[in-house]
Parts: sequence; structure tokens; C-alpha cells
Amino acid sequence: MILSSPAYASDQMCANYAEIRNVGHMNIGVNFDIPDPLIRQQFRHAMDFWAKVLDMEWHSDETPRCAIRVSYGTPEVFDFDDIAQADDPDLDTFRGDVAFNAAYAMTPVDAYSVCIHEIGHLLGLDHNPNPISVMHAVGVKGGEKLELADLSALSARHRMRQRNNAEGLLSIDLPVDTATEPSILIAERAECVPAEACTVRGSGQPELLL
Repeated sequence: MILSSPAYASDQMCANYAEIRNVGHMNIGVNFDIPDPLIRQQFRHAMDFWAKVLDMEWHSDETPRCAIRVSYGTPEVFDFDDIAQADDPDLDTFRGDVAFNAAYAMTPVDAYSVCIHEIGHLLGLDHNPNPISVMHAVGVKGGEKLELADLSALSARHRMRQRNNAEGLLSIDLPVDTATEPSILIAERAECVPAEACTVRGSGQPELLL
């Protein structure tokens, strides 16, 4: 989902949020102001994924000079069953916030896909009606990709490193160490086969609203 207003108090916001709007090279600092090791881990993996797609690099930045802040959101920013929300870069209220719902437990697979989805919103992607897209509003079902409409929207806003395949899709692979850090809320693990990487797949939980 996309936030219509900031999830945090004004004195907690990142000062360099405008870096996310850059058309050229982006150097993005991420402030992990969230205690859940699973979200921290999978958000790092998701940033690594986006750094392969776009002309960007990223680093952890626990100072006010950050561009993205990852934290738990206040209850009023979430609609029913929302697991996370991100700022809309086209609004004046944009501050680079990604807010997670502390009441919602995730598997490692879910967390990775949700992080990719929410970072996609920060980068200017809207929801995609195609259920194969990781930007689809309801997921995770497995096998999500960046679909042609996603890639076209990205290339209109940012400099691309990686292009789609012949079918107009860009696959999203799950990192090998997805299960190395359990969630604070759950102990469920996910395996990745083959060992090198595996396609994002559903967890068997009820559908998430993103």
C-alpha cells in the first residue's frame, strides 16, 4: 500500500529522502529503525535486488542523513489487513518512509516479497493489476516478477541497469540465506531449492494486502 501521509513524527524523518527521486545514480542510506531481525534482513536483500535493476547503491545509515526509514507504523496508517505501507514519491508529504504493521507475522518468503513491493512504491511504482507482478495489490502467491508495465514505469523515472527478458519480465529470486534469521513473531522457516536461489513462492498463509 502507499501512504498518503507520513507514518512518523517530523523529527524522526530522513533528511535525504529526495535521493530516491533521482533520475540518475542514487546513493541511498537506509535507517533500520525496527527491531525485527527478519524484516531488517529481508529489506537488505530487497535493496540488493533493486541495486541490480537500477543505477543505485545503498548503505545502512542510522543518522538523520538517511533517505529511507524502515520502522513500525502507527496503527492509524494501516487499512484493514495491511502488512506494510510506503510513502508516495509523487506527493508533497513524501519522506521516504516504509511502515510495517507490528501485528502481522511473516515468513521469510513473505517478508522478502513485501520489502521488494514497498521499495517499488518508494521508487514510484503503483499497484499492478496483473497478478504475476510483485506490485500486485494482493499477494504473495509465488513466482512474482517485475512485469513489463513495472519496468516501463521504472525506466521513465530512473536509470536502469538490468532489462527484462524476451517475455518482458524480470524474475525475482529468493536469497539463499532467507531462513537464517527468524521473525520476532514466528519461528517458521523457509527452504530454498536449488541451493543457489529459488523463485519467490507463497507461504500458505492468507493473502497479504500490500
